[in-house]
Amino acid sequence: IKAVLSCRPSYGSGDIVDADSALGPLMPFCPYCLRLGLWMREAGVEFETYLIDAKDKPEWFLEGYPAGTTPAILGTPGGVSQTEWAGETSDCIARMKEQSDAIRAWSDKPAADAEKFTVDKVSALFEATGFACVGSLIADTADPAAIMLLGFLGQKFEDDEPHAARKERVVKKFLDGVSEMETLIASLDGKFIGGDEPCVMDVYAITMLYFTNNATELGFCGAPQAPCSLADLGAPSLLPYIRLWMQRESFEYCYQHTNEISAASAINILKMLADKAHDVTNDGEVYAKIMARARERDPVYDGIDHTLEDASPESKTAAVAPDEPTDAIATESLPEADEAPTVEEETAEVDPEVPAEAVGIEAQPAAQEETAEVAADDVASETPPADEDALPAAEADTAQEPEAKADEDAEEESGSEEEEEEEPLVKWPEGKDPYVNGRLYGRQAAPPTPVPGKSIKAVLSCRPSYGSGDIVDADSALGPLMPFCPYCLRLGLWMREAGVEFETYLIDAKDKPEWFLEGYPAGTTPAILGTPGGVSQTEWAGETSDCIARMKEQSDAIRAWSDKPAADAEKFTVDKVSALFEATGFACVGSLIADTADPAAIMLLGFLGQKFEDDEPHAARKERVVKKFLDGVSEMETLIASLDGKFIGGDEPCVMDVYAITMLYFTNNATELGFCGAPQAPCSLADLGAPSLLPYIRLWMQRESFEYCYQHTNEISAASAINILKMLADKAHDVTNDGEVYAKIMARARERDPVYDGIDHASAAA
Repeated sequence: IKAVLSCRPSYGSGDIVDADSALGPLMPFCPYCLRLGLWMREAGVEFETYLIDAKDKPEWFLEGYPAGTTPAILGTPGGVSQTEWAGETSDCIARMKEQSDAIRAWSDKPAADAEKFTVDKVSALFEATGFACVGSLIADTADPAAIMLLGFLGQKFEDDEPHAARKERVVKKFLDGVSEMETLIASLDGKFIGGDEPCVMDVYAITMLYFTNNATELGFCGAPQAPCSLADLGAPSLLPYIRLWMQRESFEYCYQHTNEISAASAINILKMLADKAHDVTNDGEVYAKIMARARERDPVYDGIDHTLEDASPESKTAAVAPDEPTDAIATESLPEADEAPTVEEETAEVDPEVPAEAVGIEAQPAAQEETAEVAADDVASETPPADEDALPAAEADTAQEPEAKADEDAEEESGSEEEEEEEPLVKWPEGKDPYVNGRLYGRQAAPPTPVPGKSIKAVLSCRPSYGSGDIVDADSALGPLMPFCPYCLRLGLWMREAGVEFETYLIDAKDKPEWFLEGYPAGTTPAILGTPGGVSQTEWAGETSDCIARMKEQSDAIRAWSDKPAADAEKFTVDKVSALFEATGFACVGSLIADTADPAAIMLLGFLGQKFEDDEPHAARKERVVKKFLDGVSEMETLIASLDGKFIGGDEPCVMDVYAITMLYFTNNATELGFCGAPQAPCSLADLGAPSLLPYIRLWMQRESFEYCYQHTNEISAASAINILKMLADKAHDVTNDGEVYAKIMARARERDPVYDGIDHASAAA
């Protein structure tokens, strides 16, 4: 039995991507899952497919396989037993070859022209071209979160590269890739790379080429001609190659259709992008148009609200729960199916020699933080230098596995059973005070209309534990909501140090309140209601750079404080401080898993600004990222030590200090908790040769602005680590002892964070 990452043409959420379209059917989309399926099917091996919704993974899957990655296999060939799920693509392939003569024989089938076609060449070319295609759409953005996502998609940028030049280069990379793919495929004369029948190289080619063709046709592409066909770009042989594949039984079985356009192939990345790069997408209208085209051209999507049409009990009986599968597609789409299928229950339909399925790893966009919640389900973040919703401020939107953000935006489906399953993540007794000992445990009510001069600021926040029982929360009880996003905190310190008052509203990165999303559909943070910083007393506004510009325009105090120079203006500039402290912070957490072989984790590392060469050995990669972190610590120490116990601004902070403290606080937490690849970790920054950094943090902690914005004066805050760890939870298990390292980091964090008391206040309130 094979678990395949899937999405819907629409989730019926009403957001910018779904618009007013009704809920659509669950369809496979992950190129990596599909690749493994085609591999098995072409080898003549049968398997049952179970569709795993990237935005709403079923409980039976997460209970049976807590890692939650896809593809995953239950049974053999590909798995480890008939009762235990197993993942990791490379391991699944190795097991399949070991367990099945048919797969071993097919895997060894060479290309018809073995000199021209190799797995490495085909895989690298078709994947790089596909990701350059979608990346080129927004490559000229100035939005730090979008830039980070572009890194997640394998695009490498220089900090000083002009935006227009960046876009031109990525578009050229895509078009050059299309030209090279055309040269290779045209040489086949209407056949497969393997000749009359496909070989492994064909499987690598079709899964990414199908994705690229969809993106180009739908306009998810920066080429001037888009939306257009690949033939319009000078590649007339590529669509016929796709159609050649579509004639094969394996394609229809794995993709569950034979259509040239599938809306599911685009929506996962678009959900991650929904609140990003609005500066180059007409406030996101471009995304809406892409998905409107996709749904219009996808024969699978009929636009009917079947949740209403099929709400009767009679209609429910047509679908069978996974423990009694008669139709794999129907059973997978049932949210109420809560028991994992077992291979034993399938033996009546499946040859005992080849019952199970194939493997893989979660596809890139999808995608942790998430990254996905990154490649994955839970993904979101931002990159240096950045200002909003970043990683560690990473909203589990974006990347929390590439799979993240849409979870928070999806509306509840109608019908009583669905409504029960769509409960808020945080369960707090209705009607009870959401505050316990001054800390917010429940949900914060919507804010009132602000008075002029005292705006309301939305700040991305997390909890030391969500009480979920997953590998990160373990058995810890629900904790209070605490601010953690360096970019949100940066804006708050900026305002407070300038003497400007504001009200703080905490926005849970994993469970954004309805009033916030209704009032500000973009959903990004920081966001401001009122002035200074916003546009009016009734309309939310975001985009950090715009908020800062408005604050300066609307407030003499902020304008004057913003212009305050560093005590040593030659040594300290905003660009230098921002770039150094952010790059060091991201290298710190990235260095923990830099030697992983997990593609989803590697993608998340790119999302964190780490640039890798394809042929770089894993150990060398880790050594290099650790060195980057340690070099950054050394450089930060040199700068801060030169202050002689003062701020960059002298006796009082300046703007450069605000950039420094927000990332340094995050980095100090990560180092102390062991969220770091340095051999000494968990350790202090002083242990790494930087004794001046913690005193600088403590100097900040004495200021009213710090306590007001961070809502504590503690050196350790568990909220500062959990968002990225939630994105990583199912990734890089090859170098984290199956995720045990993550559990230990959060156990240390909760133990050292005075804010977290470990008491189940939800039960007490009830």
